[in-house]
Amino acid sequence: MTLRTKFLLFVVIIHAVLIALAAQLRTTNPVLFVASEVLLLVSIYLTVQLYQGFVRPFQLIAAGTTAIQAKDFSMKFVPVGQQEMDQLINVYNQMIDALRHERVSQHEKAFCLSALSRLPRRALCCWILTAALRK
Repeated sequence: MTLRTKFLLFVVIIHAVLIALAAQLRTTNPVLFVASEVLLLVSIYLTVQLYQGFVRPFQLIAAGTTAIQAKDFSMKFVPVGQQEMDQLINVYNQMIDALRHERVSQHEKAFCLSALSRLPRRALCCWILTAALRK
């Protein structure tokens, strides 16, 4: 059972109990019944806001995981305004920048090595000596 399913199950049970309690108040105390219905609506609104606050980070993490699996190192996230998530987003963006830099560096080295392997041996020796003399 996922965390999302557990949360939704908990919310449904809590609100079902609140609805049952409010239904009992309907005949005995109409004013308290209306107040409980307002409280129930406020509770549902806050629950939706809380749910969106929990789900959004998981969606960002899932999108980042998918991008890394696809070897797409160009995807960066924008801070969302929650301190904990912004820290995670900063670390993710720094990691992606480091991976992209490392990947470019490896491609440059591979290109250089392939170019050197195509040179004749005499030209390669001259190139190495010239580079050593420049230092």
